[in-house]
Formats: sequence, structure tokens, C-alpha cells
Amino acid sequence: MAEGSRESSDAVRISVEEAGVLQGFRADYPWQGSRSRRFLQIGNAVCPPLARLVVAALARQSPGRGGGER
Repeated sequence: MAEGSRESSDAVRISVEEAGVLQGFRADYPWQGSRSRRFLQIGNAVCPPLARLVVAALARQSPGRGGGER
């Protein structure tokens, strides 16, 4: 079988819940729609750990908004 083939016998399929957890979402996150749509939502989402870091960095840079000046 060619390298990178979709028919690889080594491929492991993961559930929607597993994909969400790998991206940093809680296992019971309420994804909506068909299985394909739920995977699309997970793939397009900003993972929660990264979102927390971005918000914290922005808060530190915004004077008078919980960070910066005290």
C-alpha cells in the first residue's frame, strides 16, 4: 500500500468525543448536527486552551480591562 494511503490498515478511527477531547474540549461538549458536521465543527474551532491563552494575553495588553495598569 502506498504511503499516506487512506486505506492503511494502521489507521485508527476516533469518535467525535475523542476528537473533541484531543482538541481540549470536555468529553460531553454538545456538538450539533451530523457526524460529518460535528467533525467539521471540531476542526474549525479554536481549542479552549489556546483561546484562554489568547484572552489572557489580550487582557494584559488592554489598559483598564483587568490587566495592564493597576
